[in-house]
Amino acid sequence: TTPGRHPQTPLGKATRSLNSRAGSDSMLSVNSYRRALSSRSLLLKLNVCQRGPSQRCLSSFASIPPDEEEKEKSRVASLTPYQKEIELRELDSEISRLQTLRGINTGELYTMRGKFKALTRDYGLGFMAYYWGVWFGTAGLSYAAMKVGGVDPLVVAAKAEMW
Repeated sequence: TTPGRHPQTPLGKATRSLNSRAGSDSMLSVNSYRRALSSRSLLLKLNVCQRGPSQRCLSSFASIPPDEEEKEKSRVASLTPYQKEIELRELDSEISRLQTLRGINTGELYTMRGKFKALTRDYGLGFMAYYWGVWFGTAGLSYAAMKVGGVDPLVVAAKAEMW
């Protein structure tokens, strides 16, 4: 293979697709060009296919090679606590943005299941247990007050409305 070409990788496929479309017809549509370019740039950003023989990557899901990981560890070790906090806040906001985009792409953002999944992810399982415990506890106490205690819910609602 020639340098700069990745024949058997997703990046190589996207590059060949982009080049073949550009060479085959002079009226390349803007949308197809953008699609091919965005898939190529996404692959470049993800650094999926730019692993040389000296860089070991255990799987395609590994975010960075081991040598870059060591560089990042040494960089982070030299940061002050305040700089670490600021960087973590920026990373957390980017992660939140990406999770929202993922929810939009999968459609989970617009379902009850997806919303509760997001609550569990963001606030933890303990919060979800507390949330449902309070909800069911309130419902159970309200039901018991109406059935056993003889409380009329319309009278309670009228008094609450007067406040």
